[in-house]
Amino acid sequence: MNAVVINALVFQVGWLCCVLAGANHLPWLGTVAALLIVGRHIATASTPQVELLLILTAGVIGAVWDSLLVYAGWLTYPSGILLEGTAPHWIVAMWLLFATTLNVSLRFLKRRMLLAAVLGAIGGPGAYFAGYKLGGV
Repeated sequence: MNAVVINALVFQVGWLCCVLAGANHLPWLGTVAALLIVGRHIATASTPQVELLLILTAGVIGAVWDSLLVYAGWLTYPSGILLEGTAPHWIVAMWLLFATTLNVSLRFLKRRMLLAAVLGAIGGPGAYFAGYKLGGV
């Protein structure tokens, strides 16, 4: 299998681990799984410093975004909340995990901003809805 397919599959496995662990009140399990995947990604990246910066940036953006959704009362999570009114740690770990796809399985979107926006507009809410159906949101 090539790196693009492996990256996409590993992301999906990590995503499922995070959501199912959060839904079943074992949020640390999803966070650990995601961090192991992220660590392996950074360790094998051709430019690990660049990947680490991208991953941390996505983590901060995701933490702020999801915390705003929680604070506004639009989303609630069953477990993993460290500070009241903020996103749970497993969601932040999921944002870190998502960032591992940006330069690998989603790199084809870099020069296709309209397609990236359309896929993000569908995929983002779709991921939240899937998380809801699995009991994570």
